Amino acid sequence: MPAWNRNEPVAAKRRALMFVYDIDGQPAPATTLFTGTNELLVDKGDGVYIAPGGTLSTTNRPLTFSDLTITAVDTSAETVTSAAHGLLTGDGPVNVANTGGALPGGLAAATPYWIIKVDVDKVAFATSLANALADMRVNLTSAGSGTNKIVAIAGTKRLNDGLWMYESSQAELNYRGTYFGIRIAKTNFKDSVLNVDLRDEQQIHAGTAAAGAAGTITLDGAASGTNDTYKDMVVIIVGGLGVGQVNTIASYAGGTKVATMARNWATNPDNTSQFVIVPAPSGANPTSVAAAVWSQILEGTYSAGDLVRLIVGIFAGTISGYDSGSIVAKSLNGAKTRITWTVDQTGRLTLVIGDLT
Repeated sequence: MPAWNRNEPVAAKRRALMFVYDIDGQPAPATTLFTGTNELLVDKGDGVYIAPGGTLSTTNRPLTFSDLTITAVDTSAETVTSAAHGLLTGDGPVNVANTGGALPGGLAAATPYWIIKVDVDKVAFATSLANALADMRVNLTSAGSGTNKIVAIAGTKRLNDGLWMYESSQAELNYRGTYFGIRIAKTNFKDSVLNVDLRDEQQIHAGTAAAGAAGTITLDGAASGTNDTYKDMVVIIVGGLGVGQVNTIASYAGGTKVATMARNWATNPDNTSQFVIVPAPSGANPTSVAAAVWSQILEGTYSAGDLVRLIVGIFAGTISGYDSGSIVAKSLNGAKTRITWTVDQTGRLTLVIGDLT
């Protein structure tokens, strides 16, 4: 889902968003950022990939899983057993929660841990992502009691998996290419390549929201003060709470900077939510599309309802009065004449529209 700005040569921002994910089952890389040789490359629009001048950051994609019950603890190997757990080295942070007893010795409640995958049924815990990648396990001193579970928490993710954003340097921004490309690659990761046609994508405004609610987002102080400036445009949450969501602005109050959405958010944005606003495709607002379509189909001031009533009048009316070469279609109760067809002696057909209300 790209979001770019091509307002050259002013000091604007050009951004690209892409999902990156590792190839499940492959060994975890030694580092967590795409910083090695040829791991991150950009194409400014001339077909040549070069070292980037901008910055790459991740806004993450949550890793969700059902709570995993720990059925055994091995204090000599520092592992716990949870059959077919599905976790990989580097997953985290996670918590270990207990009901009806005590946590395994060495683990603490409401404390972030990262996973070290031992095999399909066993994992160990680390106190940081770096320690997980280095196989530095938490020392387990007892099996604990009651029911112990591995649980996902806010921010749990799979290593480098997630939504990554590349933000260009000013030099890259000033390059007058018609497209911009970014490539992210790493051993044991699925390569991600994105080319964006800058002629079709233009960022109108970007910033960090002041607030959010179920069906609104309050833009930053630099947003337009004119009512409905952003009406029918698309807002994309590119960072912070609610990242990855896309919505359409139904109305905008310039005085308060509040944009009312076409539908409620799945996750309400807040003052950590970074956003971009881009134009919707021409005529993409449903109301304007409908009006445009019907204006082509119907002449004058007739509406879509008029057309529907006409069809209903033809197919649902009662036929009567075939006299003097005419056929009359009436309403179902016979009170109104919908359409009258008349055929003269030469076979010429004339049609008169009656009351379609």
